[in-house]
Order: sequence, then C-alpha cells, then structure tokens
Amino acid sequence: MNATRAERREKKAESRHARRGFTLVELMVVIGIIAILISILGVVLANMGQQAKEAATNALIKKLHSQLEQRIEAFDRQIGLIENSPRVDPDYRNAQNAVKSKFNLTTISNSRLRILVRKEMMRANFPQTLGSADVNDSSEALYHMLTNMKVGESPPVDAGEYLASEVADTDGDGNLEFIDAWGNPLRFYRWPTRLLKSDGITHDETTDHPNVALLIQGFSDDLVNTDPDDPLGLIIPANSSAAVKTEFEDAYHTANTYFLPLIVSAGPDGLLGLYEPNEGVNKAIPSSDYGYLAEPNGNSGELTDNITNRNQRAGD
Repeated sequence: MNATRAERREKKAESRHARRGFTLVELMVVIGIIAILISILGVVLANMGQQAKEAATNALIKKLHSQLEQRIEAFDRQIGLIENSPRVDPDYRNAQNAVKSKFNLTTISNSRLRILVRKEMMRANFPQTLGSADVNDSSEALYHMLTNMKVGESPPVDAGEYLASEVADTDGDGNLEFIDAWGNPLRFYRWPTRLLKSDGITHDETTDHPNVALLIQGFSDDLVNTDPDDPLGLIIPANSSAAVKTEFEDAYHTANTYFLPLIVSAGPDGLLGLYEPNEGVNKAIPSSDYGYLAEPNGNSGELTDNITNRNQRAGD
C-alpha cells in the first residue's frame, strides 16, 4: 500500500514536470498566429477608416451639391424675372456691357445676346476663383459664394450648417475652404467642358469618355454636343471658324458642349487628375491648359478614386 502511494506521488510529480512549459515550436506557432491576426485586424481597421473618410466626404459633397442646385434654381428664376420685366436690372445691364466689350455684336440677334448675357451672369454668380494662385482657390470661391453671396431673392447659406471638420483655412490666407475627410481642399468647376472635349473640338470616345464616366455617373455621349443654355447652337454655329470658337472658350467654355457644375474630391491619394480650376486663360495661374474647364492632365489613373457630386460614389 505504501509503495502504491509513493508511485502515485511520483506520477503526479512527473505529470507536473511534463506540464511545466511549451516547446519552442509551439511558441513559434502561437506567435505566428497572433501576428497574422494582428495584421488582419490592421487591414480591417485601415479599410474601416478609409470607408469612414469616404462616407464623410460623400456627405459633404452631397450637401454642397444640394445647396448648389438650389442656387442654380434661384438663378434661373432671377433670369426669368429680369427678362420678363419692363425695368432694366442693373446687374443685367452690367452683364450686357461686359458681353459687348468681348464680342463684336453689331449684327447679333436679341436671342443670341440673351444667351451670352446669361453666361456672363452665371460666371458672376458662380465664381470659381477668388484670384489666388494656390490650389485651394476654387474651394475658397465655393465657400464664399454659398455663405456670402445671395442670388435673386435667395439668401446665402448659414455657415453654421457646416461641421468643423468640413471647412478649414489650410493655406493660412484668411479664406475658409471646403475640405474632404483627408484634409485636402475640394475643387469646383463651373463649366467642366474640357473634361468632355479635352482638345476643345471633339469628344474622343477612347480617351475622353472613360474619364467622364469616372466623374459623371450615367453620362451619355448623346449629350456631348449640346450647350444646355443654347440647345439650337445659335451663339457659335457648327461652321464657325476655329478662332471664333477659341474666343468663346476663352471667355466662357468650350462651344456647343454639355456641362454641369462639378465638385471634386481628389480622394484618398490626393491626386486630382485634372488641371486646377484657377489655371488657364485670364486665371490666377496663366497657362495654355484649360484648367478652369476641368481639362484632364494626362494622368487618368489619378481619377479612379475621385469623388464628385455627379459620380456613383457621391450620388446625384
């Protein structure tokens, strides 16, 4: 009996000794599993962070899109009231004088003049530059337009509608700009016609259409050659000379081309893929490129993660 108890004690001691620790191989396996789990968790958290930033940027762009659409509707009402009023509106008269200073209007019809005046007033009521030479300029102009400028009887937007994370003065010039969730300024293009016709003449389905499709959801090539303000092509007839078309493009936008205002975030990589809105003729940065008309800069791969008020990711 005593021998049996001694044997039991010995077996218990051996058992405790056997469970004293893990082998090196076992430790390496456990460490490897933990490392894999940590790396997977890191990727998941990073993706969640990017998705959260994209959602926040989408929310801001949708809000700005709605406010911009309301402003366009108010502008349309204002133009209609002015054109049907017996009184001469001072802003309309100023726009007429501006148009007459740009073009030879000795033989122009009243219908053509009305279209040109509308474009002149559109440019005045929807500025895309404050005259600065930095890339934040169009975002600053958009903020200034929405929060400080009335159109017709429609008042400016209350600046309190924007979150602290949606506005900033990133360049320290005293002008607030709208920023995306990555801290980069949004861009605003009033007439992005060079996105549709990068050479200012024709729409190339091989090079232009893929770029347009990335930034404008459901875009149809049937729209390309129609100016929404001038569907009959009264201002610049199709047989006009290249010089006339260039003159019009330098003053406003690519002739006989579809357009709609575009708000753009460069996305996670911060690369825009377009020339800046303040680049080009008579803009803050003189250039032979039509940046103010959203001309692509040749790096089409940079457009793939852009978020706009017109593409699938931001909604329309």
